[in-house]
Amino acid sequence: MKIYCIKLDTMQYDSNVPLLNEIIQGDIHRMVSGCYTISTCAMQFTGCLASQLEGGFGHWLWKDRLNASNEVVWPWRDKLVFHYLKTKGYKLHLRNWTEFVTHFGLQNIFDFVSSILDGTDDGYVFPCRWISEQALRCTLSQPPAFEEKEIAYIKKIQKDVGDNFYFINYNHHHIACQWGAIKTDLIEKQKIANINIQNLIKHWDFNEPDSLFWIYGDHGPWFNPTLDEFPLPIHFYTWAIIKDNTQDKIKAPKRIHITDFVSHIKHKIDKVEIQNRDIFLSEDGRDTCTPKSTSTAIACSFIDDTMLFLEYHLLTNTWKQFVFDENGICQVDEINVILKEAIKTNFNWVPI
Repeated sequence: MKIYCIKLDTMQYDSNVPLLNEIIQGDIHRMVSGCYTISTCAMQFTGCLASQLEGGFGHWLWKDRLNASNEVVWPWRDKLVFHYLKTKGYKLHLRNWTEFVTHFGLQNIFDFVSSILDGTDDGYVFPCRWISEQALRCTLSQPPAFEEKEIAYIKKIQKDVGDNFYFINYNHHHIACQWGAIKTDLIEKQKIANINIQNLIKHWDFNEPDSLFWIYGDHGPWFNPTLDEFPLPIHFYTWAIIKDNTQDKIKAPKRIHITDFVSHIKHKIDKVEIQNRDIFLSEDGRDTCTPKSTSTAIACSFIDDTMLFLEYHLLTNTWKQFVFDENGICQVDEINVILKEAIKTNFNWVPI
């Protein structure tokens, strides 16, 4: 089986997701995730909350885990699904985020690491952000040069045979958000990002036999509305499109969690049972508050398409609860005791 995990960094859920699925023809799932890429990837590829791994960690904690050889050593790195896949005989491919290896201490784990710049790397900026910026600055009538290279890569790997896992990163929407301080600029750049990502995605063969596609947005934009100590659903309530071309197809629920990725992969390979959930948890730590640790805990429950979510912020020792539905968001005074208990039980840094 071939597994394609394709991350569209910072692409929020809106009308462009169904448009994307007109190309993919998979199943759309709403997904509770995190608010920034390092923590969402940690949760996605371990199946654990960030606070279950480190007691809560922020975007820059990885720098504290560098050893004398300049390698990141996480105490939980054996939980990463890549080790499991290696034991099952999978070849692992990483595309367009070469520093993912550094951030997660995965030296010598991936069999193939490549980028659009043919292996050239310059820290976190290259290659994933730079190529997306190049794509956004091109005219829509003439595809950027990198797109031709990426199309060639797509065609090449879809000819691979055997058990392969691909983690592929497209950063168009992340770059769009970097212009997001002014709302009109953000909307314009997101429009270009959506067009360019659709033009790229259409070159995939989503009907490839014995393959599983997991395409998703890891978090939403951090501007308009601004992501602060109390995140909103646009920041952490994202989406995934699953296209399963195997015989034993995934039967994922309508609403999933970012950590469900591991259980679904293990279910595909070893029939590991998938647990249903009634409460969905998330967390965040802003650079302006706690750049190396988590400081906001989130618990959500749903009735149909209405979300009730409770948040706790450590630095201000404040609880806030909201209702989110098709009409928008409103704060409510009464705190749901079940959601509050879920936060206290799952985040050991929250005062009892």
